[in-house]
Amino acid sequence: MKSLSAIKILCLGLLMTGLVACEKDSDPIEAQVQIAEDEALAEAYFSLVINEAGSAWASANVPTGGGDPEIVTESESTLSQQPSAPVTTGDRLITIRNVTGQSQHPGFPVEVTVDFRNWKVGEGPVKNGIIRLIATGPIHLAGTSISLTYHNFRIDGHLVEGSKTLTNINGLTFNLALSGGKITFVDGSTITRTSNITRTWTAGIGTPLFIWDDEFSISGTTSGTTRRGVEYSLNITKPLIHRMSCLWLVEGAITVTHGQNSFVLDYGNGVCDNLATVTANGITKEITLPRTPPAR
Repeated sequence: MKSLSAIKILCLGLLMTGLVACEKDSDPIEAQVQIAEDEALAEAYFSLVINEAGSAWASANVPTGGGDPEIVTESESTLSQQPSAPVTTGDRLITIRNVTGQSQHPGFPVEVTVDFRNWKVGEGPVKNGIIRLIATGPIHLAGTSISLTYHNFRIDGHLVEGSKTLTNINGLTFNLALSGGKITFVDGSTITRTSNITRTWTAGIGTPLFIWDDEFSISGTTSGTTRRGVEYSLNITKPLIHRMSCLWLVEGAITVTHGQNSFVLDYGNGVCDNLATVTANGITKEITLPRTPPAR
């Protein structure tokens, strides 16, 4: 009995000084969950940019010919005229102009600049800053290349950086290469990201100016570092399904590797919700996909 009391006292003392935990970690896959949360957040932020680029392109109805630069405000665009479109607040100013360069399409290349001013779509985050696209041809034609850059672009105040190249492969499938991807959160923490993915337009093809029935299948690889400085890479093992009408990925799975460890992040089977599962070491845990960075 004396020995047991001594152990309890020692354990309590060490806990109070923060040197050791005398009980096992109550969540054996917490490290994997933290990586999964950061990955889901990064995926959501960089996907939002692609969604906005496609939405702006459709809203502005980018011309196939030359002409003077055109400015389209959101209240005048096709987005606000679409049935079942979510409520928007703030402003999104779209400027189109011809730029110097080579293209086989008349009136191209063009530069599309999208200036966000407290812009919010439905229940989504608030966006500020500029994204700039330079396209060598119409977005849905095979062979068109689009470069995308960020200029003081922020999602809910968090700075998004990097450059992305989109190449139309066959009319419906794009290769998307992200380099120098970085998110700097308002608390000073960062996520870095490099990716090479394929994004295929699988639904809503017959209504190119109506974006809310669009659906995309995503495959490929990504690597990066989490807000805690953990390096990881991932491979999409079941195509990720993204719907424009949903804030979250609705389906698909990825295998994430960090060091000698790996786990599976599964986004579900088609239901639009903010839930996913993490499976590691034979343990599966349901997680809530973050809208903002969780506490470190």
